[in-house]
Formats: sequence, C-alpha cells, structure tokens
Amino acid sequence: MENSQKQTRLLILSRHTDRLRRYLDKMEILNRRFSWVRLAVVVVGGIGTFLTFYFGSAWLGRTTLALSIAAFAIAVYYHRKLDRIILRFQIMLQQTHRQLARMNLDWEHIPLSVGSPSDPEHPFDTDLDLTGERSIHQLINSAVSQGGSQRLADWLLERR
Repeated sequence: MENSQKQTRLLILSRHTDRLRRYLDKMEILNRRFSWVRLAVVVVGGIGTFLTFYFGSAWLGRTTLALSIAAFAIAVYYHRKLDRIILRFQIMLQQTHRQLARMNLDWEHIPLSVGSPSDPEHPFDTDLDLTGERSIHQLINSAVSQGGSQRLADWLLERR
C-alpha cells in the first residue's frame, strides 16, 4: 500500500475510533440513567401501590400494581436493548483497534492465533514465519472461530 494511502486509511480509522468512543460515552451515560429510571419506577410504584391499597380500594391498588409492573417491564426492555447496542459498538471499537494494530504492526495488540503453532517440519513455515507468534497468520487472521483460523493456517501451509 502506498504511504499516502496508508496514512489516509489510518486517519479514517482513527476518526472512526473517535466517533465510536464518543457514541459509546453517550450510551454509557444513558445506560446509567436507565438504571436510575428503573430504581425510580420500583420505588414510586411500590409507594404508590402501598398508598392505594392503604387509602384506596383493592381494585385501585391492583391497578396501580399492574401499571407499576408494566412500567418496570418497559424500562427493562429498553435498558436491555441499550445494553445490546453498547455491546455491538464495543465490539466494533475493538475490531477497529485491532485493524489499527495490524496496520501499524503493533504485535502486542494483535491477537495471537490459537491452535496454529509453528511447524518445524514444514519446508518453509519457519523461514517465512507463516504461523506462530509474530507471523503472517497472526497478522491477517481475523477469523471469528477457531476452525476458521485453522483453515487459514492450512491454506498458508499448503504445499502445492
């Protein structure tokens, strides 16, 4: 890759990382607010239910209890939805960091490929650093599963 193209790509990934981080910060604030909303719904619903049972009728108390439970269930639903969104963005941020590490050859931040140690018996594996630590396999492996990582290692070690 030409140096200016690499610098442009690094800049784009860096900006993307900053945007993801800012968005995650906003989502974390919203996540904390949802925790307080859930607590408020429980406290207000509990006090409201107690007061309507104590000063009102049983029918009104049951209605208040049902409304409190419904409000809590709605708050939990949206809070869990927000948690899933946060998890997705955290994964995107992690993948972007890994991509930046690969571009900069920052070996400490490139995940080590599991299950593909160097094969000293292979005619050119150790000479070309195809597998193992600080290898081509570690550099280009972005497989999600161990099977996919092993398939990539098998392709690199093919003797055709």
